[in-house]
Amino acid sequence: GKWPVNLTGFSLGAHVIYFCLEELANDQGSEDAVLLGAPEDGSEKAWQGLSRVVAGKIVNGYC
Repeated sequence: GKWPVNLTGFSLGAHVIYFCLEELANDQGSEDAVLLGAPEDGSEKAWQGLSRVVAGKIVNGYC
């Protein structure tokens, strides 16, 4: 469908969401994305493209 969704994932699920957001950058976006334990690059450059497809906020809860 074309409704907004919230994406939430932990560890491998967060890793999958990260790559899904990269694909969505070529299509449509989501409302919010919450990634918990995602072992992704924290640089601003890596997240710029992803932030364009998320209408709300992106939270990367990784410690």
